[in-house]
This record gives sequence, C-alpha cells and structure tokens, in this order.
Amino acid sequence: MTLSSTLDLKTAAQRRWEVIVIGAGPAGAMAARELALYGRAVLLVERKAVPRDKVCGACLNGAALSVLEQTGLGDCLKTLNAVPLDHFELAMNGHVLRVALPGGQAVARAAFDAALVEAARTAGAAFLPRVQGEVQPLSESSSSQRRVVKLSQPGQADVWLSTGAVVAADGLGHPSLAACPEFASQVAWRS
Repeated sequence: MTLSSTLDLKTAAQRRWEVIVIGAGPAGAMAARELALYGRAVLLVERKAVPRDKVCGACLNGAALSVLEQTGLGDCLKTLNAVPLDHFELAMNGHVLRVALPGGQAVARAAFDAALVEAARTAGAAFLPRVQGEVQPLSESSSSQRRVVKLSQPGQADVWLSTGAVVAADGLGHPSLAACPEFASQVAWRS
C-alpha cells in the first residue's frame, strides 16, 4: 500500500514551513518526526512513492537499534518481523567460516521506510511523495538567511517555498543541493 500525501502541492505552497526535509528514507523520516515532535512546522518530501523497494539499508546495527529505542520506536521492528543478525557465514569449496556479529536486525527496507514515514506523519509532519525538492542558491543581494526550495511534481506547476531550514537527506550525491555550489559534494574513498 502506497502512503498518500497529507496535502497537495498547492496547499504546501500556501503554508509557512520552519523546516523542509528532502528525502524520506530513515534519516529524513526520523529528522521530520523528531522536528515535528518538537512542534516545528515540517514538510517531508520524497521524489519516489513510499514504500519503495530498496536493497541498501536493510541491516540495522546496535547503534541504529539504540536510536530507535531512545526515540520510542523500538517496537517498530517487532511489528515488521525483523530478523535478528547474530552471525554471518562465508562458504567456499565445502568450508564454512562463521563470524559472530555484535547484534543487529534485518528488516525489509520498504516496510521500514513506510513505518518511519508514518511515524513522522503521526507526529505532525506533512508529507509529499513523488515530489522532487531542489534547494536554490542564496541570493547575493538578499540579507535573509531563509532558503528557497523548488518543489516539482509531474503534471503540476513548480512551486517555490521559503523556509528557515532544510534537511537534505536525499542520498550521498545530494541531488537536492545540485544548484548550490556552496554544498558541492565530493565523494571520495573513505568518505
């Protein structure tokens, strides 16, 4: 079941957002949830439908499990039928190497993302799936420190929103920051 938006693009353009979070994976959804719990007006945008199949990020280590516990979402993994990770095996030519792991869990990424987005929505964050967010460069003539974010959705006119803060949680290359030279990403070995 695809999660629906909590508002449309036109309605989003008419509100004043304290924070716009771009990217509804675990980092973005958790950031949106925590900010909404602190009473901030938060808009969470995701360029794809949620849930979506994704192979990366399905294994959670002890630190990730601790964060879920600390934020009150520890039971989330039980409802998603997460599988404990206590070891891995490497087999070759009839030989097996078994290596113990310090603990963790594996969960279907689509289900995990959907649960975290739903937690953000429940906390009060507005949600716009299938919307591309792009942070615009600061104007040299502007004294305002507010950021402008362009939101694009197929079949709709683009809208520009002014916000006090942007959380770019849209992956390693940060496509949402492509128009801002001050945020140029350099992906390097061991980065």
